[in-house]
Amino acid sequence: MTASTARCRSRSSSPIPRSSPIPALLVARLAVDRSAQGLGVGTGLMLAALRIAEKVADQVGVFAVTVDALNPRAKSFYQDALASPSCLMTRTTCT
Repeated sequence: MTASTARCRSRSSSPIPRSSPIPALLVARLAVDRSAQGLGVGTGLMLAALRIAEKVADQVGVFAVTVDALNPRAKSFYQDALASPSCLMTRTTCT
């Protein structure tokens, strides 16, 4: 995890102006060995990262967690693991 910023895409009633950078933590690369894929290991790692982010947020004012999805399959994993695509900010690097 590393410090990052994000920008709000929605026009919600958030007190944060849409154009303001939001302090965030970036989960850059989360990987599971092929032999362990489909066993819930990735979801467990993501949940552990979110628990760490929650603890850090109390100390440094983090408002969001972003993920660096390498491809559409990775983006789908993050959406499934978090169960709410609307709260997911991704920096998808694929075309």
